[in-house]
Amino acid sequence: MIAVQHILPYVLFGRAEVLQRLNRHSEAVADWDMALKLDDGRMSMAIRERRGYSLARDGQHVRAFADANELFGMRQPGPATTYDCACICAICITKVGDNKSLAEKYAVRAVELLRQAVAKGFSNFLHLVNDGDLAPLRGRDDFTALLWEIAEATSGKSKP
Repeated sequence: MIAVQHILPYVLFGRAEVLQRLNRHSEAVADWDMALKLDDGRMSMAIRERRGYSLARDGQHVRAFADANELFGMRQPGPATTYDCACICAICITKVGDNKSLAEKYAVRAVELLRQAVAKGFSNFLHLVNDGDLAPLRGRDDFTALLWEIAEATSGKSKP
């Protein structure tokens, strides 16, 4: 028989995902936090990753940025998790208001993480170009340079 304490993190995970899709991010964060407390370690990376998105979208950019960096530092994340950490940092840019230095800090880190995701094997170039979470990075020289590097590596051509 499966004990309730083993099922509850999964239930909270599912409910938090629904709340996130409904743009009820602060409620989702509460469920992510409770799921993380109750988790036996099997889901902690997935919970932290999704919680980061909710935190960022809820305007809790300082906590989201710290969590993304902490998540990146855990257990050598793969390319998808590294990419998600970059997206969380990019979303944080939109939440800082007029604080240009903080926005720049978040943007630089997002591009660094994208570079690392690509180095680890992230190869979905179209997703990278079209991902709405990365919109705050468009127009940045470092982001454009990264896109050119990926395009050159996949096509063998040099930029004009």
